[in-house]
Amino acid sequence: MLDTMKIVDMLRTAGFDEKQARTIADVQKHAVEEEGLATKADVAALKSELRTDIARLEGRVDGIAAHLKMLTAVVFALLAMTGAIFMKIFFG
Repeated sequence: MLDTMKIVDMLRTAGFDEKQARTIADVQKHAVEEEGLATKADVAALKSELRTDIARLEGRVDGIAAHLKMLTAVVFALLAMTGAIFMKIFFG
């Protein structure tokens, strides 16, 4: 939630009159709350969500890497057996 009173106070301190300060604060409030501009809290929540998603994806990648390692071992074993069969067939 945007603290419009704080904005008004800051603007008044900077030399704006009450009407100008309130108008600027209202415009900022409208921009943030009604136009969908992200707040720090929005960005922090998204950042947390992205970190969770990344961690989950890293886990999935690790699982896929383990499966690839196993499949590589199986392929090499099949190649070795195929080579042994080939040698037996052609060289007795």
